[in-house]
Amino acid sequence: MDASQVREMGGLGFQLGLHGHQHVAEASTQFIYLNETQSMGIVSAGSLCAGAKELPRGVNRQYNLIVLDDELCHARVHVREIVDGEQFSGKRNGAFLRGYSELSWRGTTDMAGRLVDVMATNSRRTVIQAEAALHADRPREAIALLRNLELAPGSYERKLAIQAFQLERDWKSVIDTIGTPETTEEVVFLVSAFLNCGLLDKAASALDANANLDAATRNALSEQINVKRMMRAQ
Repeated sequence: MDASQVREMGGLGFQLGLHGHQHVAEASTQFIYLNETQSMGIVSAGSLCAGAKELPRGVNRQYNLIVLDDELCHARVHVREIVDGEQFSGKRNGAFLRGYSELSWRGTTDMAGRLVDVMATNSRRTVIQAEAALHADRPREAIALLRNLELAPGSYERKLAIQAFQLERDWKSVIDTIGTPETTEEVVFLVSAFLNCGLLDKAASALDANANLDAATRNALSEQINVKRMMRAQ
């Protein structure tokens, strides 16, 4: 990859570049100088489907497996290449003597030069997208966005997920997401979800286990449980 391209991509905030059309796997860290020294990982992929006439001499068909760490500042590149018997095996030469190659790069920094928490930033962006989808009456899209986030008690993403599941009438997911209710609002949502699933005993148990509900709400939910029990008995 041309150094000017690396410099341009690094200036735009890219930290890992993947490219092909070389038919040879390679991994390296490129250092560039902008306002300060920055680094960018570059990974070249071999060719998985090229024929013998298209591959360089001595190079087999290959593909890469790239494992990123949670901080998104380090990667381990594994290369698999076809060997005798038409089986893929780990490449162990060149930059991959250990069976893999290590890459690392400097993390994203803010205007003050402080490292940015990439995972937290991505989570915030996902929550904003989910909120927009929910406001646009697209609860299924919101659910797809939120599924990979940790729906911690008291978090805004948890509240959005519960709301989206309710709009989709996915009562089981409402129950699984709430688990042990943290607020009186979640108690109401949990009891209602049990009622919609026909789990009347669990609805009654959830209601009895939470003494902080106001009398009017408790009586209304209790009445719903009793009505469903009478209807079931008929």
